[in-house]
Amino acid sequence: MKEMKMNTSKKMMNNLKTALEEVGNAPCEKCSFKSSCESKSTDCFAFRTWSNKGTFRLIQMGRLIRKFDLLGA
Repeated sequence: MKEMKMNTSKKMMNNLKTALEEVGNAPCEKCSFKSSCESKSTDCFAFRTWSNKGTFRLIQMGRLIRKFDLLGA
């Protein structure tokens, strides 16, 4: 039973690693608003699109910036 749990945990970690590798870099890595968004807890259209779809368009960067809530309230 313990071995089965370890295999499941290892599989979950591999799936997470694969998912992160496939999504690619966040748009924030190349954005001039990065520091501002970090300090003000905001995000933009590009980040929200990337978070949901795994891709974004350059034209979305820095647009429609709004405060975000980590708890989803």
